[in-house]
Amino acid sequence: MPAPQLGHTGTEEFLSMLQGATLLSFQRLGNDDAMLLDLISDLTPIRVYYPSHLRSMVTVKWNKLPVLSQHHDFHPAVLSILDHALAMEALYDKPVVFVIPRREVSLLTRTAARNEVYYPQELQSLRHSPSSLSDDVAYKSRDIADGRGAEHVAYQMSWSVWNDRPCLSPETPQLWDAMQSWKSLGPGEKEISLRYSQYWLTFSATKDWLGIYDSCQEALNGDPQDTKIMLAFSLSAASFSGTDYADIIPLILIFATDTRLQGLTRPSPPHYDFSDGTYPDHARLVGLIQRGHIAVGLPSEDPIAAKSSSWVDGILAPYQ
Repeated sequence: MPAPQLGHTGTEEFLSMLQGATLLSFQRLGNDDAMLLDLISDLTPIRVYYPSHLRSMVTVKWNKLPVLSQHHDFHPAVLSILDHALAMEALYDKPVVFVIPRREVSLLTRTAARNEVYYPQELQSLRHSPSSLSDDVAYKSRDIADGRGAEHVAYQMSWSVWNDRPCLSPETPQLWDAMQSWKSLGPGEKEISLRYSQYWLTFSATKDWLGIYDSCQEALNGDPQDTKIMLAFSLSAASFSGTDYADIIPLILIFATDTRLQGLTRPSPPHYDFSDGTYPDHARLVGLIQRGHIAVGLPSEDPIAAKSSSWVDGILAPYQ
């Protein structure tokens, strides 16, 4: 809180004194003076880019002090005093060099721009303050949905899960049409879990749809809140990945949360091949039977092979 007599906090008053002409009225700095200035400089937290070869993230080493007392101007003010001391050393036969590691100027500038709301205007206009430099570049956070990009798709899916409102676009295909376009279902290589894992960044509906459906049935028998939490992470990751099966992801949400589907078990076979369609074709079945006889070494004129057509007629009778 500002002192009633001064109108400034202790930090602000000290900075004003530190950057005034009074502290430049010396002939030569001693070792104790330099050590004290070094400690004052350290009141400004060390900020470095992380990783060092990029400019995307920053690591800050805070002191065990209130945040607003760790002002960004302590370091520049100390450097100004040391620059003056170095100039004065030219008058002596054995000049002394005082070295303090310099901080990243761009990070000090950015800190000054972002913290200006916390400090009085007169403190920001002092001659050593980096806040007088150009403003920081405006940054638009990735969590602001703009209707484009993988981040928006992941956000939309997470919102859909949490609000029980699957987003089905007009272009979403009928599930059966989608399955037929895949040409086959299964077999999956492993048990599928609705919990988040790296699998959901590369999942294949063609191979694993049957396993995913089984997991959805298990989820319907579990705690709805736990299911929501799992799906919010796993389905968002699947949406973010840009998978070719993006249209199917909202359907997974429906199968895992709509209790009207509870107990709707699927047929037991682990694999289905749709390359020949789904309705038995007479000529196709006859050809398969005859090729089977030839494959095991039976002559094509074998009586069993000759009866293939009548057998197929009997098989197809229930479907007609």
